[in-house]
Amino acid sequence: MTETVSPVGSSQVTGVSRKRADLMTHVLGDAGLMKHVLSGPQVPLSAAATFELATQAKPFDHAPGLLDLLDGLGLGQFEPGSLVSPVGRNDSWVGTTTTGRRVFAKQLLGPHGSVDQRFRRIASFERHREASGFTHLRSPHMLGAHASNGQVVFEGLEDGESLAAQVIRGSGTPERSREVGRAIGELHSSGQHAAIEYDTSKPELPQIGHFNEFPLERYLNSTWGELQVVKLHQDDAAFAAAVKNLLSEEEKTPGVPSHCDLRLDQVMISGDRVHLLDWEEFRLADAARDIGSFAGEWVYRAIMDIVRADQSAPNIEISLDHDLIIERGVAKLLELRPHIVQFWAGYTENAALGDPADTAVRATGFAGWHLHDRLLASSQFRSTLPPIERAAAGIGRSMLLKPQKFAAVLGLGGEES
Repeated sequence: MTETVSPVGSSQVTGVSRKRADLMTHVLGDAGLMKHVLSGPQVPLSAAATFELATQAKPFDHAPGLLDLLDGLGLGQFEPGSLVSPVGRNDSWVGTTTTGRRVFAKQLLGPHGSVDQRFRRIASFERHREASGFTHLRSPHMLGAHASNGQVVFEGLEDGESLAAQVIRGSGTPERSREVGRAIGELHSSGQHAAIEYDTSKPELPQIGHFNEFPLERYLNSTWGELQVVKLHQDDAAFAAAVKNLLSEEEKTPGVPSHCDLRLDQVMISGDRVHLLDWEEFRLADAARDIGSFAGEWVYRAIMDIVRADQSAPNIEISLDHDLIIERGVAKLLELRPHIVQFWAGYTENAALGDPADTAVRATGFAGWHLHDRLLASSQFRSTLPPIERAAAGIGRSMLLKPQKFAAVLGLGGEES
């Protein structure tokens, strides 16, 4: 089914600086948004523009000993009818046990070295959280673990819903993003504790080697979609230089306790409280990474929504032309920008920033990279890259090349920036 949608009128930017809207129009055009979106047929929009959240419960075949771990912790067994498995890189289960406890259990997957590192980061965060006595940062407590099996068990959140799910339903508010900002600001300002061993390695991506070489083993195990992304990156010298510059600036910045994988589906709302999940990448890192990831999530969401005709009917395709693409892109960025503005406001309430403007510029660069990280992640499951995903990557490229210009557009710097 195809539906033609009228261009967004100026009434939808009422109360918002026309100068800001004009700047957004300019930067979206600079990024080649129209060219990418119109460059080929759209994939089904439910695949291109939604967050997968949970599926039917997986079997426990790849988690030997997990049920024994639950028993050993005095939690009993999962009630079969209560189980679901959140989508992610690991096998995991959420449900109620026979003792009436709500529990989240995870089996870390991957090469042994990777599983061991991620387990140690989770344990490091647990110790850091206990030593820091956070006020704003909340996260489900670990109930137990089996290190050699790579298994962790956490308290489950009653009636928990991710911020990603709330965004899909249209119920996620900027105030929630402000609460996330307060929590991340508190984390970044919590310092280091002498008795805790922190991971000081750099996150896996981005890395300069990605632009210069491609190991044979990785080539042989890549999808055609991944190979297209590699070509996209290796053919773009300006993009590679911008990434190299961002990493050079990061090297000059002292690391702080950081989440390093902050996405909307890692934010859970239970009752009236915000909780942050999944600390597998916890380490000392540039604060701009977390800020940029969260801002980048909203930009990604805005670009994905350009091709969505109706939030209640995500599989309806829409007919797009140049003016409509730019109009919808500007409208969606203006609509979602308050989330970034409020996140930054909450963050600066609690974070001890040396130079907020410098942090905002680096964060904008990492927000740009986040859109490419999203492209890399989705390409693992595709033989071709949807035009709208390329469009998001094009916006990310512009953000990396001109972060000073984009910081104000995103709202990293205040409401009136």
